[in-house]
Amino acid sequence: MKSKCDIINLSNEREVDVMPKMFKVSIEGECVFCGRSWEVTVTEKEYDDLRIGDILIQEALSDHTPEERECLISGLCERCQKKFFKEF
Repeated sequence: MKSKCDIINLSNEREVDVMPKMFKVSIEGECVFCGRSWEVTVTEKEYDDLRIGDILIQEALSDHTPEERECLISGLCERCQKKFFKEF
């Protein structure tokens, strides 16, 4: 059974779930090679998953690009990643 905080009864025919908006967390860093700033914005759940570390980053941040995930792993900005990883 849902509480009054969880649903709004708009009519006798339908109920609409009311979920609080997910907070966004900006993770900022400085490239370890060139010093350029980078930023990756994640949801509160993604941030918690990363912080706890029970799942792989590819799973925790599946909606993000590989370059964004690499910023968090290695500290390299996207520009430097292209220089270092252009062979791959």
